[in-house]
Amino acid sequence: MPTKPQSKALVLEKAARTLNERGYWGTSMAELAKICGTSKGMIYGHYSSKDELASAAFDYSVSKTWSSVNSLVGVIEDPHGWLHAFIDAWDKLNVRPPMPGGCPIMRIATEAPEVRRTLGGQARQALSEWIGRIKLALNLLRDTGVAREDLDPTAEAEFIFASLEGAGLMARINGSSDCSHRIVTLLHAHIDSLVVAHA
Repeated sequence: MPTKPQSKALVLEKAARTLNERGYWGTSMAELAKICGTSKGMIYGHYSSKDELASAAFDYSVSKTWSSVNSLVGVIEDPHGWLHAFIDAWDKLNVRPPMPGGCPIMRIATEAPEVRRTLGGQARQALSEWIGRIKLALNLLRDTGVAREDLDPTAEAEFIFASLEGAGLMARINGSSDCSHRIVTLLHAHIDSLVVAHA
């Protein structure tokens, strides 16, 4: 018989995977209880409300996604190479996402207004952190003196991340990763265009 903390961790993992795939608004606590192999009462023993569970589930999904990205790209030592690695990593995650349903931020963006009001702040924070990581690499690239003088790290980071998210969305709708790979190829060329001389 698992202890209560272990049960809570199992509930969170299964709930996060289910909510990220099926949606936060359209999945009831009764459905979650069935999927988790427990009762609604047990879930409410861990989380006071569906909103509290949803909040924890979103953080879990973001953490799993970040861990997958970090395992592929590592720390930023060579910013030019890291940007290429990040693009390739996200392309892999678009094909085989660590969480069913794909990017947790995209999930919140397509949810009902009630969900966006509840989890929008967390989604914006996650978005800011992911774009911030790309921006950091671009700032480091500029600081090395090899980037174009007109490089705008903020705009470029937003463009790169939006392109990757759009590639994932198109791949899921089309049921094919071909378009995602084409966008990634263009992004690689774009990254190279930001550099005037390789370090």
